[in-house]
Amino acid sequence: MRPGHRKLLLGFLAACFFGQTALVYSDPTPTTPLSEEALGGARTWHANNCQSCHQIYGFGGFLGPDLTNVAARYPGTALDGWLTHVLAGTGQMPHFALDEGERAGLAAFLREVDTTGIGQARVGPGDSGGFAAGELPWWEYE
Repeated sequence: MRPGHRKLLLGFLAACFFGQTALVYSDPTPTTPLSEEALGGARTWHANNCQSCHQIYGFGGFLGPDLTNVAARYPGTALDGWLTHVLAGTGQMPHFALDEGERAGLAAFLREVDTTGIGQARVGPGDSGGFAAGELPWWEYE
């Protein structure tokens, strides 16, 4: 390869790198700010190091389940009851002595996180998940 071609190839590769970097780090998606109550819940989440075991948006630990969409499974005040139950130290969860305001803030945080994204890929009723009608994903075949 000629020296002139090498410089041209190196320039092209550098331009591709910087173009890809610009695309990766530019985020045109508008962000939704959290309410004051949910911000309090986020502070409780971080103060108690919940992210060491649980994930939000796929970021965090792997010991506990991803809690991005946990609020969808517990509508209304059921989420508050569930939090009271699990934070009491049931199963593998350690005991957390949170007061009622901290639990309410944590519930508000989880509700607002639930409305902003999907934590894990899922295929369910009304969601094709990229599969054609009647087609099963590979993990469903026996």
